[in-house]
Amino acid sequence: MENLLSIFIFANYFLNIFVCFAWIFWSLLEPEREHRRNGGPTNVKSLRASIVTFSLLTLTALLLTWYHMIRFFELSYTQWDKKADPDIPRTMGYWLRDTKLFEEAYRNVVMTPERWWWSQQIFLACFGWGIWLSYQGAGGVKRAGGKGRSKVTLVAYMVIAQLVAVSVAVGLFFVDALTHRAYAVPLTSKKQKEKEEAQEAQEESGLAKVLLTIYLMLSFLPTSALPTLMQASSGTLLNKLFFPALLLPHVALFIPMCFVHPVSRRFTRLLYTCSTAGSVVCHAAASGAVLKDTRSWMHAAATAARIVGGGGGEGSSGLQLGAVVVEAIKRQYWMLVGTHPAVSSVGSDVVMFVVCVAMWAGMEGGAREGMWVGGEEGKRQTGRKVGLWKRVGRVLLASGMMAVGGAGVGALMFAGDL
Repeated sequence: MENLLSIFIFANYFLNIFVCFAWIFWSLLEPEREHRRNGGPTNVKSLRASIVTFSLLTLTALLLTWYHMIRFFELSYTQWDKKADPDIPRTMGYWLRDTKLFEEAYRNVVMTPERWWWSQQIFLACFGWGIWLSYQGAGGVKRAGGKGRSKVTLVAYMVIAQLVAVSVAVGLFFVDALTHRAYAVPLTSKKQKEKEEAQEAQEESGLAKVLLTIYLMLSFLPTSALPTLMQASSGTLLNKLFFPALLLPHVALFIPMCFVHPVSRRFTRLLYTCSTAGSVVCHAAASGAVLKDTRSWMHAAATAARIVGGGGGEGSSGLQLGAVVVEAIKRQYWMLVGTHPAVSSVGSDVVMFVVCVAMWAGMEGGAREGMWVGGEEGKRQTGRKVGLWKRVGRVLLASGMMAVGGAGVGALMFAGDL
């Protein structure tokens, strides 16, 4: 019976993924279906290149992250096969029964400072994206990205982010936003924009502000505690709190999707600011832990070399910060490509998220009053054409900001679409 339950849970995991993908693909065709019914102007030709680009980025993210996830399933089964009782049949049911597959994956991606440096970024990135996702579709109101989405569609995107990869969900939603923009009539008048913002302010809900504030607290506080809970002694209360603390942000991410009424651009900008600030602080702490661990490793290696070589090595005083930083970067690269497949999957997710968001900032992140000027949306609003090199510069700037401050700084790129 336990075997059947384990197989059911595993199969249901993939069934949910399939259903959400099917629902999203169906919703992507909605603007075209509505256009065929009602007619009207379109911007399909001008946005076709962007739609194709983000579709290819989404496919790349899916293939890259799930190549490593399949390797993780294979590794988990191999390790179980070696440790399991020889009399137990080597079937999927027994393997799933005896292994806590997903808890095992998450423990592996937070067990060292180097691994946590990668995994915390995807947590922080998803928090900021959740705000943007909610704003784009809240209450069915038309937004900068086009027509509002149903709550079911928003939930489907968040399920894909949690069960597949954040970069896959983000890439898909960029395609979604572009398809809505392709069939939406842009607001070209400044008075129209001011009127829309005034209407949003009137519709703004106090409950929404409270819930979104709670959302940020439930997202950041448990996430920042995960390394401490992971390193606590096995069997202690702190160690037992690891999995509940891990689940809490995953549940909190659905708050903006399901329970929030429309909020104004002003309050959304405040949320982005708080999310970005929290992400930078968390990323700085994770980076500091990596540098400290790298320095300790280099000191141990230098001490061992001195002992073996008869006193010719250097102690910790001889380790310059630049050398430590370079060595830390090398270790993080090998952490991405050559350690545990679960870590490689999360690291690939971070990399593809940064690429997708940076490309969005360069190609389509035309802000009404935000940090980016241009993009196809900006061109329609201002009439100014943005050159190739300016777009490339925006992509590089956005990539650099996220490389230094962590993927969570991507919230600033989403703020550019307000």
